[in-house]
Amino acid sequence: MKWHLNILRLIINLSIIGIIILGIIISFDLASSIITPETSFSDKIKLDYFQDAKDTSSEIVAYVFIAIYLALHLFLLTKFVSTNISIKALLKRGLIYKNQNKDLRNIGSGFILFAKLKYSLLMISGVFFYNDITILIDALPQFLLFYVLGKILLMISLISAEGELIKQENELTV
Repeated sequence: MKWHLNILRLIINLSIIGIIILGIIISFDLASSIITPETSFSDKIKLDYFQDAKDTSSEIVAYVFIAIYLALHLFLLTKFVSTNISIKALLKRGLIYKNQNKDLRNIGSGFILFAKLKYSLLMISGVFFYNDITILIDALPQFLLFYVLGKILLMISLISAEGELIKQENELTV
C-alpha cells in the first residue's frame, strides 16, 4: 500500500509543480502585456484559450478572465496540497484516521467546485465575449475529469466515515 501511496504523492507533487509553472507562465504573459502593450492581451487570450473565437473582447474582459483563471488555479493548488497532506497522514497514521472523512469530503467538494467554476468561466467568457461556441465541447474533458474525481472522493469519504465508526467501536470492545 505504501508503494501506491508514494506513487500517488509523486503524481500529486508533479501536479502541484505543473500548476505553479502554469501560474508563472500566465503571470509572465500578463506582466509582458502590461509592459509592452503593442499586442493586445485580449488577442493573446483568444489565441491561448478560445482558438475558434469569432470576436475579440475588450482588454478589461481579458484581464478579468485571466485574474479569475489564476484564482481558480490557486484554489486548485490548495486542494492538491490538502490531498498531499491527507496522503502523508495515511502513510503516518494508517488506513483509517480521525477526521479522514472530513479531509476527503473537503478535497472532493473542492475538486467539484473547481470543475464547475472553471467550466462556467470558460463558457461565459468563450460564448458571450469571444463568440466561441466550440468551447462547450473543448472544455468538457477537464470538467468531467475533476467532477468525477471529486465525486469519487466524496464516495470514499462516506466509506471512510463508516470505517472510522467501526474502528471506534472495535477499540471500545474488550
